[in-house]
Amino acid sequence: MFESRCGVCCNNCTRKEQVNCSGCTKMKIPFWGGECLVKSCCENKKLNHCGECDIFPCEMLSNLCF
Repeated sequence: MFESRCGVCCNNCTRKEQVNCSGCTKMKIPFWGGECLVKSCCENKKLNHCGECDIFPCEMLSNLCF
């Protein structure tokens, strides 16, 4: 089971309800209304999450600030 495309554990997020976030795997666009390049990359490659990618971990994922 996966919660996010990038590996963030959404169930442990303290802001989830405050920002009305149901998780990127269930949302068309991120709750902030912009684009998440990691989400887009996974979905374009038809992957559930980054861990399924053959170039994991890539530079884009490595540069995220969790």
